[in-house]
Amino acid sequence: MNYKEGKNNSNKNGMVSTVITSVLLAIVVFMFVLVVVDDIEKDEQTNESASKGSVTIHNPTGNNTPSQTTDKPQAYTEQPQQTATIQPTQTPVGEYKFGEPVREKLPAVDMEYFKDAVFIGDSRMEDFGMFTGTAKYATFYAKIGLTIKKLINIDGSELVKFKVDGESLTFLEALKKKNEFKKVYVMFGYNELGWPKANFKKFYTQFLNEIRKINPDAIIYVYCVIPIGRNPRDADVSVENNERIAEYNEVIREICKEGQYHYLNVQEVMIDNEGYLPDHAATDGIHPTVEYYKKWLEYTKSHTI
Repeated sequence: MNYKEGKNNSNKNGMVSTVITSVLLAIVVFMFVLVVVDDIEKDEQTNESASKGSVTIHNPTGNNTPSQTTDKPQAYTEQPQQTATIQPTQTPVGEYKFGEPVREKLPAVDMEYFKDAVFIGDSRMEDFGMFTGTAKYATFYAKIGLTIKKLINIDGSELVKFKVDGESLTFLEALKKKNEFKKVYVMFGYNELGWPKANFKKFYTQFLNEIRKINPDAIIYVYCVIPIGRNPRDADVSVENNERIAEYNEVIREICKEGQYHYLNVQEVMIDNEGYLPDHAATDGIHPTVEYYKKWLEYTKSHTI
């Protein structure tokens, strides 16, 4: 063998060694990949098995208690097995729709909640503030026989004035002067039962809009009109009757829906199973007793946004 032949053989041997090394390395890498993939599949199977043991209920407010309103209670229905989330068949508890009654929210607020609140209404509202002690915390603009027309300028009506810090002011003047309020509670409709419903809606909407202009950030709650008893004293039954009140409450709900106000259906804790204010709940069939004013307060405290 000459020098060139030895060199060629040496090169061939080196190439063979390199090929063999590369093949062995490829085999080792392939085996390593198989082991890693197998471990990953086992981990995924373990996690999948563990997840089948739990179900999540989406509840934005953290309140699992259905609201108790005159409408049907919210019902929760399980979904098919392929999803791990149970959704309600109707509106979720945490999602409020304007025009619908505000739902019960527990725990109820305490009386301190009303320190930055304003209550507006007629004699029922005035009695509510006095007999429940709420007037010690909140500001009340309420009087016997008060109507919407006596608070804002409608058709040149004469406006009622209130004593505020020694001054005699109209409602809007008083509200502008003390506009640090954050909540507003309004109840009108009983003294307006003789109005055409279209006018009632127009003027009530205008009234609420005036409040919002003064403080756009305030939460505005609008109470329903509380029905009356079977035999109301000194009532004009041609207009002061529960059928008319029910119609007005539907108008109020429309106003709340269109204007985005919060509807408080307080009648649900005030009436009997036939829709009347019980005989023992009002001596005159119209103005509740102290016991029923307290029911009104408890409802207000447990129905907040």
